[in-house]
Amino acid sequence: MARSEKWKQLEALGEVEVRRQIAEQSSPQTDSPAYKEVMEWLRFKETERNDRSNREQFQAARSAKKAAWIAAIAAIIAAIWAIVIAYPPARAFLGIP
Repeated sequence: MARSEKWKQLEALGEVEVRRQIAEQSSPQTDSPAYKEVMEWLRFKETERNDRSNREQFQAARSAKKAAWIAAIAAIIAAIWAIVIAYPPARAFLGIP
């Protein structure tokens, strides 16, 4: 059976079911090619899951960074506006009593 066919069968079963079946075996034949292939597929699934998690964390960090920059710029604008309003010649120039 070709690797892709075996992996399709494993995908159809799902990771949870494959792990359950391995756990139910009293003494799995760890040196058999079939067992090694199943373990390779499980490692692949775990790597895939970790990669997805890392991408999600990176996107969340990027969003937080953008939000922090927006907040910082808004604070700078507010501070500049407060200084301009507090400075009497600027208030007079702007026509603010």
